[in-house]
Amino acid sequence: MDTPISSRERSMRSFGNDGTGEGRRRRAAERAADTREKLQAKRRREAKLKPSDYAHFLPETYEHLLTLVARQMRAGRLDAPRANAILFSSVRSKRSGFVAITPKPESAAFLATWLRSAGVDTFCHALAELDIIAGTAAPAGRPVDLPVPDLIQIAADLERTGAADAVAAAKHLRTAGVSGCHARVFVTPDDAAPIAEAVHAIGASRSLVRSLDIIAGRTEPRPH
Repeated sequence: MDTPISSRERSMRSFGNDGTGEGRRRRAAERAADTREKLQAKRRREAKLKPSDYAHFLPETYEHLLTLVARQMRAGRLDAPRANAILFSSVRSKRSGFVAITPKPESAAFLATWLRSAGVDTFCHALAELDIIAGTAAPAGRPVDLPVPDLIQIAADLERTGAADAVAAAKHLRTAGVSGCHARVFVTPDDAAPIAEAVHAIGASRSLVRSLDIIAGRTEPRPH
């Protein structure tokens, strides 16, 4: 005849605990195995990624954007949780000193649009990388590269003049994408001529003026 079991023992057995700790150890082992499987799957996905699949953020920029998204969530913006989820899906990156995400094209397009609508300008280099992931067409024109401190100073000097053409030139320069200490702005021939005149008038570097003149089609050198 079977020995009756108490309600307490029946309850313990229903949770896989036979009183020896075997049930707890089994559940812990199952959780550990599940964690290892998820980690291995994540690493396999990361191993298949190409450099063009990554959008890189400087740590301080990344933290600023997370704060921005959290503020928008508190304000009740309905699409903010999706932006938050994409930003939080960070992965390991071979580029030291950066936080990286690898969104799918539709998520990259959404996040780039969302960030711009929230006031993030293209000094955030990750926006350009999100555009690449999303398959967005490259900006029109030819690239002009210069150090970020120079670009910031030139834009400020242009705005300080108050002249309409100078302010317009500064606005165009502020569309630059930034990677590390370098900025890249795309300029069409039609835009290059007035921007070249404006930056020349404030005494910007001859190399910048010359780069803009070449895009504008100006062949004769400017006087020093």
